[in-house]
Amino acid sequence: MVRLLAISLALAALSACAIAPNPAEPGWADTLLADAPPGEAPASVNTEPLDLDLRRELLTSAVTTQMRGQTIRLAGLRLRAPTLDTAEFVVEARERARPPEPR
Repeated sequence: MVRLLAISLALAALSACAIAPNPAEPGWADTLLADAPPGEAPASVNTEPLDLDLRRELLTSAVTTQMRGQTIRLAGLRLRAPTLDTAEFVVEARERARPPEPR
């Protein structure tokens, strides 16, 4: 019995190795990267100050985004807040969960 189990485990391990993918085969992404010409170095960051109109537009956009985010957070808090129906449901659930009194 032990010999049969050992043989079946060995066969299972060999068949698992046979169906495993070969990691040495390059994928399509590797082929594309190998065929592509080498890229240039990244451009340096512009250190000049922004135009006043662009700066004003960016700041306005940032403030608007923060205000919308605050509005969404407050709406989420209101939606998650307990209501009168929630309180009644909790009281009902506690009453149903209480075991009957012994007689």
